[in-house]
Amino acid sequence: MKTLPLAACTFLSLLCASVTGAPGAPFKLPHQSVSASQQFVIYCDDLAMRLAVSSFSENTKSGMLEFLGLEDHWKIPVVIDLARKDVTEPGQPVSQVRLYDLEGGAMKIELDVALGGDLSGARFQQQLVRAILLAMEYRDKPSATNRACIDPPQWLVEGITTYLRNRNAGAGNDVDVYKALLEKNRLPGVEEFLGQNPSEMNAASLKLYQAYALSFLQLLASLPNGRPCLVSYINDLPLGTDAPSVDLIKHFPTLNGSGEALGKWWTLSLADISASDRYKGLTLEETEKRLAALLKFTIPINRKGETKVFSIEEYKDFVKLPQARTVLANAASGLQSLTVQADPLYYPIAAEYHDIVAELQRGKTRHVDVRLKNIAQYRGMVSLRMEQVADYLNWFEATQMVTRSNSFEDYMKTANELSGDAPKRDDLISKYLDGIELQLQ
Repeated sequence: MKTLPLAACTFLSLLCASVTGAPGAPFKLPHQSVSASQQFVIYCDDLAMRLAVSSFSENTKSGMLEFLGLEDHWKIPVVIDLARKDVTEPGQPVSQVRLYDLEGGAMKIELDVALGGDLSGARFQQQLVRAILLAMEYRDKPSATNRACIDPPQWLVEGITTYLRNRNAGAGNDVDVYKALLEKNRLPGVEEFLGQNPSEMNAASLKLYQAYALSFLQLLASLPNGRPCLVSYINDLPLGTDAPSVDLIKHFPTLNGSGEALGKWWTLSLADISASDRYKGLTLEETEKRLAALLKFTIPINRKGETKVFSIEEYKDFVKLPQARTVLANAASGLQSLTVQADPLYYPIAAEYHDIVAELQRGKTRHVDVRLKNIAQYRGMVSLRMEQVADYLNWFEATQMVTRSNSFEDYMKTANELSGDAPKRDDLISKYLDGIELQLQ
């Protein structure tokens, strides 16, 4: 078997290159390597593969520990078995993570990857993150035969994985994704988000889910005492008995035991991420487009979940609906973010709409009609003036030629000739008059 040079291979290509053995060959125990911290034991016949997995596993763990503010005091080993796929088991999953109880009260976690064929479904980094989280969950728990293993939640696995990928690539958050989520009001409810299964999603839906998961993870970590609370939540996952959101809220006192508060904090977190490139600013056209989107509200109107889109001028029709306050809170956050990036001419407009939406969120409607009328007039005046400025600039660009057309070249040549000295005549009378002129000078 030919081993590809480590420097010339990606991690996935090493996985593909490590398929060894032949069907029907006598079974032999594959070679093994132990990582630097000795927590990861990698079984595979390919040395380059073992070294790559060992380094990758340690980097993944160190990134997670750094994010959570922890030191490495592991207790449960993680065995990573990279084996050729058994053709006799066509339904075998590409990868799986399992927790085993051993004799003497010990435990181990095993991550199996079936090599061969299409490895895109292995999701190795997600599975590795899941294994490390399981080791954190059960490190101080007693061993129990036939235990019901509690997997870490999907949002936590995807959130940490996305964070690590961005960190290793030196990339920040994909700001445009978060801007689109806020502008289109596509943020799901907390309960809905916590119950989603990314393994059933297509590529586009998975990208959105990963954006949700990362923002949710960063929100929890940024709360007061957030990282220790997140660590406590992970440690207590095997003990959780309530709904996912209830267990989560219990570990973050800042939320005051309220799912509504969690949803509000999440919206603010998304607004903060989407404004992370605020230094760039927005053009007038971009500001107006974003403002128009934020002033449309999609609100459930009955218990069946039917929704209707309202404009801000229709506030009397929706302000008393049960879900109106949550939607208005999201809009207020978006408007607050917009005031930071808006074109200077639109700053007072965005700020006034933010104040109006905040008043509606509190159920106060006094003088709203007058304020909406005044700000609409000012907004219309700004738009009109900017259209006039744009028309003038277009005219100027069209009429002020950068290069000469040479249409008047003959005229200018004649004018230059007429403005110069007349040629001297060579006849006798002309010579006599020229002599007289010289004597008189």
